[in-house]
Amino acid sequence: MEKTFDIAVGSTVWLMHKDRAISGTVTKAWYTKFISPVDYTTVEESEWYTVCDADNNRIDSFRKESLFKNKEDLLKSL
Repeated sequence: MEKTFDIAVGSTVWLMHKDRAISGTVTKAWYTKFISPVDYTTVEESEWYTVCDADNNRIDSFRKESLFKNKEDLLKSL
């Protein structure tokens, strides 16, 4: 199985971190597909991205839904 990610490694993204809008660079992307531990029948899918700051310090890992391609889209989501 081959997965195509919506956000590429090396892309600049905007996100909320510690109640501030910041930008960072995606350094890692991963995908998981699993059976839900809630009902044991639903198949769940999840994309996660590791984001680093300008000094290449890891900020945190975020779901795709928490990342935005530009600051304007981030602000519209608030």
